[in-house]
Amino acid sequence: MAAVNEIDVLLTYDELRILLFSIGCTECEGVFMPRKEFSQEEVLKAMHTMSGRGILIAENDVFIIREDIREMLEVISRPAATEQLDTGYGNQMYFAYICPDRIVVSEKYWMKKDTVRLRMYNAEDYRDWRHSLYDNR
Repeated sequence: MAAVNEIDVLLTYDELRILLFSIGCTECEGVFMPRKEFSQEEVLKAMHTMSGRGILIAENDVFIIREDIREMLEVISRPAATEQLDTGYGNQMYFAYICPDRIVVSEKYWMKKDTVRLRMYNAEDYRDWRHSLYDNR
C-alpha cells in the first residue's frame, strides 16, 4: 500500500464539526453528520480534549489548529472535486476531497462510535492508494 504523508487523524463527528465551523465551513459533503447546536460547555470540552491530543495548540488567549490538520480542513471545506470510493467490502467506503496538490480521504472509523478517520495524500500517493483498494479485491 502507498505511504501516507504521515497525516492521519481520528476525530469525532463533533470535533470535526467544531473545527470546520471554526474555519468558516458550515456544510460538508461526504460524511453524514446530523446538524447539531453545541452549548458553550460542549465546545470548551471538545477544545480541551483536542488540545490534550495536540490537534489544537493554546497560544496566549487563543487556540490554534495544528497546521497539518488545518490543511486537511481547508481541503475538506473547499475541494475542487470529490469522489466516493466503494471497496465492495460491506460498509467500507471512503470519501475523497480532491485539490490539485493534496487529497483528504475520510472513512468511518468503526472502532470508536461517531468517529471519522482522515488521511491526507499528495496526488501520486493518492493514485497509488486508490489503485491498491481495487487490486486487493
